[in-house]
Order: sequence, then C-alpha cells, then structure tokens
Amino acid sequence: MKVARYRMSIAIFLTAILGSLFLSSCGYTPKPEFSGITYDGRFYSDFSTPISVVRNKPITVNMKVSGNYTFTYILDGITLDATPSNTIKLSDYKNKLNLSAEFFTQTHLLKIEASAPARSAILEVPIIIVNQKPVINISKKSGQVISVSITDPDGDDFKEKSIKLFKDDKEFSTLQEGDIDVSRYTAGKYKIVAVATDLYGETNQQEYSFEIQQSGGIQETNISPKVKIVQPFQNESTPPSLVLRYVGTDENSGDILVYDVEVAKSGSLSTVLKIRKTKSTEIIIPNLERNTTYTATVTVYDLAGASDTAAVTFRTSAKENYLYINAKDFGGKGLLAILKANDINRISTVGTLVFDDIIEDFDLAEDYIYLASNEKIIIVDSRDKAQPKIKDSLNLGSLISVVRIYKNYAIAGVGYDRIEIVDLTVPSSPSTFSSKLGTKVFSFKIPNVGSSKNNTNKFNPKKDSVNITQGRINDIFLYGDKAFIAADLAGIWEIDLSNLPYLTVYDVKNIIPGDYSTIDVGIVNNKPVLAFGEGQRAGIIEISETTLATKTIFSETFDTPVRKVKVHDGKVYILTMDKFYVWNGSTLALIRSLRGASLQDVHFLYDINGDENCLLFDEVRGLWRFRKNESKPSGYELFEPNKIYFSKDHVQYDKFIFLIGDGFVGDGLDGEGLHAIDARDPKNYVERDMILGDFTKIKLNPYSSNPTIGVLSQNKEVKLYEFDVANTLRFRDIAVLDLSTFDKVYDFAVDSANNVYALLKNGAENIVAKFSYSSSGFSTTPDATYTLPVTVSQGIPYITSSPAEIVSPMNIEVVINNLSKQKETQAILVALGRAGSLKLSPDLSFAQVLYTRFYVVTQDENGYTLKKYNPGYDQRIIADKYFDRIYVADGEYNGVWLLDRNGVNLLDKEDDNMTSIPLFEGAPARNISWYGSKLFAAGGGFGYKIIDVYQKAKVAEVNFSGLTYAFNLTTTDDKYLFVSTDSGLIVYDISNISDIKPLFTLSMPMFKVIGR
Repeated sequence: MKVARYRMSIAIFLTAILGSLFLSSCGYTPKPEFSGITYDGRFYSDFSTPISVVRNKPITVNMKVSGNYTFTYILDGITLDATPSNTIKLSDYKNKLNLSAEFFTQTHLLKIEASAPARSAILEVPIIIVNQKPVINISKKSGQVISVSITDPDGDDFKEKSIKLFKDDKEFSTLQEGDIDVSRYTAGKYKIVAVATDLYGETNQQEYSFEIQQSGGIQETNISPKVKIVQPFQNESTPPSLVLRYVGTDENSGDILVYDVEVAKSGSLSTVLKIRKTKSTEIIIPNLERNTTYTATVTVYDLAGASDTAAVTFRTSAKENYLYINAKDFGGKGLLAILKANDINRISTVGTLVFDDIIEDFDLAEDYIYLASNEKIIIVDSRDKAQPKIKDSLNLGSLISVVRIYKNYAIAGVGYDRIEIVDLTVPSSPSTFSSKLGTKVFSFKIPNVGSSKNNTNKFNPKKDSVNITQGRINDIFLYGDKAFIAADLAGIWEIDLSNLPYLTVYDVKNIIPGDYSTIDVGIVNNKPVLAFGEGQRAGIIEISETTLATKTIFSETFDTPVRKVKVHDGKVYILTMDKFYVWNGSTLALIRSLRGASLQDVHFLYDINGDENCLLFDEVRGLWRFRKNESKPSGYELFEPNKIYFSKDHVQYDKFIFLIGDGFVGDGLDGEGLHAIDARDPKNYVERDMILGDFTKIKLNPYSSNPTIGVLSQNKEVKLYEFDVANTLRFRDIAVLDLSTFDKVYDFAVDSANNVYALLKNGAENIVAKFSYSSSGFSTTPDATYTLPVTVSQGIPYITSSPAEIVSPMNIEVVINNLSKQKETQAILVALGRAGSLKLSPDLSFAQVLYTRFYVVTQDENGYTLKKYNPGYDQRIIADKYFDRIYVADGEYNGVWLLDRNGVNLLDKEDDNMTSIPLFEGAPARNISWYGSKLFAAGGGFGYKIIDVYQKAKVAEVNFSGLTYAFNLTTTDDKYLFVSTDSGLIVYDISNISDIKPLFTLSMPMFKVIGR
C-alpha cells in the first residue's frame, strides 16, 4: 500500500512539472481585460462621450494583464488591421478610410478586439476624427531671404495653394514655396499672404509683413497693437445682460491679435467674467445685478507679446423699457407681444404679431427679433414697436427648438440632434441684410453614442448602450465667447465661438454628461456658475477660466422635472411645472406652489419705487407677478393689480366692463366678486373698483348717466350698484332685494327704472315675479307674478300629438322701448330650456310661447310624419334695440334661432311649415350678444361665431383651444369684442372680420420673456 501511494505521488508531481513546461512553451495568455486607451498623453476609461483624435497621433490600447494578444481594429465595420501591436495610427490606413468632408463631421465607432486562444474581449470607442489644418510657415531665413513652406500634418493632398506678395496693400506678384530672395524688390512695405486648403476643405491662412530698406535688407518692426471699446460707452446705462464690443488694430498686418477680458464690479477685486486669449471681439455678459456699476477691461496682445489695455465703466439699469414675450392666443396661434414696462404698475401692450404656428423660441439682437417657429427662423423688424413686421425667414428643414444670436450668426437647435450655425445679418446695421443670408457656416450632429463596457464577449449582445438622439436641443446659453448647449440625454456641450465663421468639430466638446433641460449662468457666492436642471434635480457648476468644475446637485428631488433655472442676485431660482423655488447659496426654499399652472419662464425687474418684482410666465394662466417682501416666509408676495383670473359673465356700458369673476385682491386672498374694468384703452384695460362677493348673475340698466349694475348672490339677494363713470370711477350701493324666502332664484333682469323681474322657484311652482323699486328700496312682496307651465306642447304643424317638453327656467331679460323717452318695458323674455321660450307682457298678464324646435315633417299617401325632431335647450334669449328681432341661444345642438318679435322663425325658407331650422345645427350656443348687424354666439369650449343678422349667415368663426368651457361676449362697437372666459377677460379686434385677432392680455398663455 505504501509503495502504491509513493508511486502515485511521483506521477502527480511529474504531471504538474510537465504541464507547466508545456504551458510555458505554448506562451499561455490570461483572459483579455481592457483597462482603457491612451491618446495624446491622456488615459481614457469612460467612453460615454466621443473622443476627438487626429490621424497622425497613435492610439494605444491598455490591458489589465499583459499577454500575447492579437488586436483587431475595426472602424465603422471596416477592418483596418489584425496585429500583435496594441498601438494604431489611423494615418497608416488612409486607403481604407472613406475620407470626405462629411467624414470629419460624423462620430465613428472604433471597435478593438483583443484575442487570445479561445478567449476574446471587445472594446468600443466612439471617436471624432478631426481634420487638421494645413501648416504654413513663413520666416526670415537671412537678411535677404524669406522661407515659405506649406505641409499637411495628415498627409492629405491640397485642393488649393496660394502664395501672394502685396506691396502697399496691393497685389504685387505670385510666389512659390521655398526660399524667396527679396533683394530684387525695391524699398517699401510688403506682405506675404499664404492660403492653403486640403482636399477635404480644411483651410489655413498666414500673413507675414516686412519692410525692405534702401540697402535691400529686410526690416521687421513690431508696433504695439491698440484696442478700443465701442460698446458700451463710458458711463452708459445698460441692461443687465449686454454685449461687450471692442476693436483691435495693429499696423503689423501679419500679426494675430488675442484678447484678455475681465468684468468686475467697480472697486471689487473679484471678477464676474474672465476670459483669456480669445480671438473674439464680441463678449456676451449675462445676468449682471441691476442698478450696479461695473468695469470692463480689455487687453490686446500681438504675436510678439506687445499689448494695450482699454477699460469702460457702465451701470446696469434698474428698470427696463420693453418686455418681449412669446405667447399663444386662445386659438392656438403663436403670438409675439411687445410690452412697455418702464412702469411695472402700468404694463401696457405696444405691439403684437400673430403667427399661424406657435413660437418655439426667440432671441433679440438690437431691433431685430429672431423667432424659431416650426422649421423656420423668422426675422422680425421691431424698430417700430407698435407695428413689428416680418423681414425675412429661413427654412432649416427640421423643427427648430431653440435659437440664439451671436454677432451676425444664428445658433439653432435643429431636429433631434443638430446644431446649425447660419449667417444672418449684421445686428448693428439692421437695415442691411448679409449677402450670405441663410448660408450655413457650421453644422454639428450631437453624436449617437453606443458603447459596450469592458469585458464583454464578442458574441454577447451589446449592453449599456446610450442613444442620445431621442430628445432635442433644450437650451442654448451664450456666455463670454462660448455657447453652452443643454441636450436631452446628451449632456452639456460647449462651442468655442471665437473662431467663427471657421469652426470645426475641434471647437465643440462635451463637458458634462447627463440629461439637461435648462441652463443659465450668473454669480453665486461671488463666483461665476452654470446653473442647470437635470430631470427632477437642479444644481450648479463653477466656471473657471479654462473649463467647468465638478457639479453640485441640490438636495431636493422635485415632484416634476425642472422647467427653468435662473441666476439672479446671487441666488438660483427654479421652476418646476407648478412650483417656484429659490436656492440662496446654501439652502433650498419653496416660494410658491401654483396649482394647475404650467410654468415656463421667470424674469426680475424693479418698479418705480425701486422694489424688486418677479414675473412668472405660465402656459395656463399667463403672467404672475410677485413683489419682494422680506417679511414673508418666502421673501415674495403675490401682487397683481388689474389681473382678472376668471370672468364668469359680464355686461358692458360704453367703454366700461362690469364682470363677476375672480381677480387679484391681495396675497393669498380670494378675489371673487364684482369688478369694474375701464376699457377706454382696450389694449390696456384697468380695474377701477371691486366688491367682494360670491355672485352668480349680472345684469345692467344703462338708461341713466351712471349705469346700474345688478348682481345675484349665492344667498339669493339681488344687489344694485351705481357706478360713477365720469368722476370717482367707484361703485355706490343703491338697494338690496332679498329673495331668500324663495326656494331658488334662477335669474333676474333690471328695467330702466331699476325694477327687478325675477325667475323663481316658489314651492312646487316656477314663477316670474316683478318687484318694484322706489327711493326706499324694494318690497319683498311682488307686484305681479306669472306661473310657468310644467310642460309646453311644441305645437308642430300637421302633427296631432306634438311632443310636450318639461320647462327648465334658464334666463330672463327685459325688452325696453328705446323710441320712448321714458324707456318703458315692452316685454319680458324667458328661456325655458327644452320647452322653448316665452314672451310676457310687462304686467305679466299675458304670455306667448316662442317655439325653438328643430323639426322636419314629411307627407305621403298615409298623411304626415314627424321625420326629424330636436327640441334643443333654450339657454339665453335677447332682443335687438328696437325689438324687431328676438335671438335665442340653444345650449345643446340647435345653435342660434332668429325670430321676429312675434316669434316667427326668420330662417324658414318655405311657407308650408313643413320644416323649422336653426341657423346652424350640431353646435351649442351658450350665450349671445348683439350689436348693429352682428350677433355674437359663444360656444363654450368651441370658440365663438359672428353672425350677420341681415344675411342670416355666419360670417366668422374664432377658435378657442381648450382653455375654457363657458364664456360670454359683449360689444358696444364694431371694433372690439370683450369675452369672459375661464382665463380672464379677453379682447378681440374684430374690425377686419376676415382676420380677427385677440389683443394681448396678461392672461394669455406665455412661454418666454426677454427684457430690454
């Protein structure tokens, strides 16, 4: 047994030694695992964003464990090489690259497969291959010789080479590469200009200036450059966001100038903006504090390091002259409004422009407005603020989500994933458009990155892939000489604009990964930061001179995604769908929750007393105004004089509107009641007085120097008020009629003597009752009554058993004899729902049925048949001025009825009484009003129709998109129509019946604002 065990041990030992020697002789390699790649001295292990590379620099693959691997390099599906080398240089495979100008604008996928026997791993690296500029060297070789050489670092052929000699700024001769002997030229000032363009469109240009002395030698003299700031002027008052413009000059025409820019509060050592070695001569300075003095310093340098410095001091204004607002009318059309805002207590509309499509975004440069609407950039000339006009438009071929203006270029987010930069016009010369209008100078497609993490087998499906083109370009913010871009799922990108118009993909970089909806730049804790909204979180990133630092995310996770961030006064303000927050540099606080809102933008400005105000722009309720109040826990209080949130119904007396609804009273207070609106300037109506109360009905007695307004309260009281239209512009109590002894008050009407006719439920009966008014008030005992029937037979001709409909009291109105000085009551009109309507005598002793049923009777050998019948639902009844016609609004299907004073249907075309039809069928008319030859029919959420009562036809229709379910209309002239809606009091210009336009109001859906 011991011998057997000894022999087995020897066998195992020999097997282990022989196996080890065999594996060693075979060169055993462990399972391949990638650690990353090295390029241009930098190590990469995260491939969620593309890496920019050039063809003549090597890419080195790094493995976690060294071994004898075979590396296969595949670019966009094309195998470049299979080699033991872990280094590849793309310039070695020129013939396998599908080179073209477009090749360098795309993101490519470099797939690297590391293989060992029976083992492999794949690493996918997204790359952007940058086409390098040709290299031009011009230098002095000796006292009389200048050397010129042009090479391409990627080894590409040239499409163009040009070397020209200029003398005294005039072309003198054409030169060739190599050594140039200038001794044969006469004395004077010369300049060599060399331009080279490679086969794929990359261009470089160099200039070299020199002077030939009388002796024939070359004299190189460097003259220091000069810089002059041209905007703003010294001590100019500027908006809080402005453009700093300056001009650099150098008598050495071959010099290249760069600039250092600093902006700081006057007397402060900390800067709010600092830029080094930029080529740009326009710097965007956003979000400065208001009413504050700043100093901007610009230093110019030439190639030799000589410099010059200029400075300007300016002061930001405390208030703004105009607000430019992107809104939407209630028919779904885009609306651009220009408001006068130097007194925030009297914000007034200056001019508007209506578009068929909504406005996605806009920007402002001087007196030009650039709108992104559908696939177009629409250019609007607003030099005349009262009448802005469309100047031109550009179609970019895909939906434009955002547009910003820098110099004479538009930077636009196009489609789902593209940034387009197009030549527009010179903003400083708005009357002159560029000859290159619409020329695309740069296009960049935000890459579609698909990356597989390390250690995946080539036969397994790709994991952790990210498609960043499924959203859109959400925001673009210009800061200094950069454009920051926030994209769905694609992070924040930066474009260096200093090289415009000669941008390349090398000027674009992804700086922060993530999913961003909004960005802004300003000063927080005395440092410039970029604020952002990322999903349901918000935060900031500090901006240094060279790049962005690590981001700080606020602690709060909001209940809805962040809509807007705004940096102001050292704080970050945040809008979600219906909430308004502030972060003060350390903690986050809720300012206000606005239920039902859809908040879009925020803007700060000061009133005439120097108090700060904050404006919120809401897609549902329009403009919200908050006034700073440090005594409030949130620091702000709601303050919105002249704001009508909801208008249930209204009456009109001359240019005054009296409405029942909800308006502003005070922060957190209920403003429901009776409101007096002075509409003598219809574009900017003003609330003059209000009486708080829960009112359900409103009626008017216009037959005196001051009108009487009657309202019905929830506690069944009819209250009469006089309004002084000439002097005080205030209400005065007249009398109260207490109807609380009745079971229900359906409606009431007031005649010229302030007598009240009430439509009441009295026990089991419905009645009409008259209550006389005297100087001592009302008696609670009616002077006269009329008991309404329970049902009304519809009296259809030829039909012996006509349908009988149940009475549903809806509306009562008085008809006044306007030809009489005493303005006596001629009749009482009552709408009874499905039963039709009634006309009563003034003393309520006589009643006549007014039939408003839609029917069709047919005749055959068997007699008459009621073929079609619809009783409808009479909801409102009125008469014209001289009681020639009666108009009935059917709240269900039968539209509007036009009757004469005797109840004869004026729409019937035959005298055989076989049919009775309304003006239009299948649409409701929940309210009507009348003026002149026009009848205005409100259709609730369906908009309204304008009817010519003489033509007996609809002449116009206005849509009202989903923002209300009932509204009433009133007009007393042929130009402006006032509409009560769930979104407030709206005014329409109806002077051109074929082009009806709403006037801008503070209740309109609003999306964005720019102040100037």
